[in-house]
Amino acid sequence: MRAQQTDRIARQGVHLAASAFEAIGFAFREQHQSDYGIDAHVELIDGDRPTGRLLGVQVKAGKSYLSETIGVNFVFRADAKHVDYWVDHALPVLVCLADLDNDIVYWQLIDSDTAESTGTDFRVMVPKDQVIDDKSLSALRDVLTMVVPQDRYTLLKTNDVSHGTAKRYSFKAVLNGTFSKSEIASIVRQITTDGAGRRYYRDHLVEGRWGDSDAQVVWTFIYPSMDDHAINNPVCRGLWNNPSLPQAARPTALKGENVGDGLIVDWISYYADVARISAESKATKEEFLAAAVPLIELLDDLIQHFRKALNSLETSQLSKAEFLDRSQGHLRKAKEAYREVADLPGAPYECSEVDNLLQQIAASVDNIPLLYSPKSSAKWTDASRLFQAIQQVEDASNTMQDLKYELRKVR
Repeated sequence: MRAQQTDRIARQGVHLAASAFEAIGFAFREQHQSDYGIDAHVELIDGDRPTGRLLGVQVKAGKSYLSETIGVNFVFRADAKHVDYWVDHALPVLVCLADLDNDIVYWQLIDSDTAESTGTDFRVMVPKDQVIDDKSLSALRDVLTMVVPQDRYTLLKTNDVSHGTAKRYSFKAVLNGTFSKSEIASIVRQITTDGAGRRYYRDHLVEGRWGDSDAQVVWTFIYPSMDDHAINNPVCRGLWNNPSLPQAARPTALKGENVGDGLIVDWISYYADVARISAESKATKEEFLAAAVPLIELLDDLIQHFRKALNSLETSQLSKAEFLDRSQGHLRKAKEAYREVADLPGAPYECSEVDNLLQQIAASVDNIPLLYSPKSSAKWTDASRLFQAIQQVEDASNTMQDLKYELRKVR
């Protein structure tokens, strides 16, 4: 019975907070999926237009939360686990104390300044004159998430990754400067909101399937620098699914923070370690090119050899035994080249595309000795191996042309 009464009081507190926020121009959205320590998101509405500026809200109701006072403040107490979560959240978080007898909701922002450690728990002073009403509107606007100007980040890549059951986009952006966690979350929301309304399609078939419809799934990847983008080291990734999208059509869910409207942001815990290791291993331009150019030349020679030899094998000018005999040294060099390319020092940003293309070529060329290893004879027919080998050489040859173009750009 006691539990039911507590639940009833908690529900009344949430309803009172919702009414108070909505009365001064906020949308109040309960988090029914049980966001740990967050009862609702509130968003400022400008006329009829959502602004994308939000707050997280934790509501506490009942006389016990109003019983302890110090001077002109109520004292709200919380354990370290909750305080750490609120302070580190991507949204600013308010604690709201609901006085059900007088229909008043008091509020305070929870941050490193207002949350005071007592040694055993934390206490937050909630001013008695800080009420959710018109008089607090200016103060509440000051603590909302900010809209970040678009010139402070650069959208690098837009990918249409739709399939038959969902229209899906993926966006990659790099930050132009230093940002707080809350600002980065705002950028993810802005890209997601704008991106969902895009009408870019990778081909006419996809356009015919989805036409003039909004995206149902949006991924966003945020990189603090171009160097991070070059090594695919995002600081966070976001995933939003349209609520109407059937569960079966949704991608695997992310574990992260709900930063508004079901947008989940996963903060990459190992970002700093990867960035540090990359910086420590990164070569100068001259060091990278000194190691890479000989490998490019070697792979170019190997491509020419394999193209000629495989053509002779395909036209029966060479038997398989003759092909293997003439190519023995080249097959060995292909495997050695692959290992050496993998061990290249980290490329500086301006050489990142050269490095990426070189890695692709080395992998394609390395597939040829794999196809003609003793183990492969039990897996593929001679015709199948020949077809795959020719395809690998063509892929490597086409990529080599791109690589030489990129190399001319950086030299």
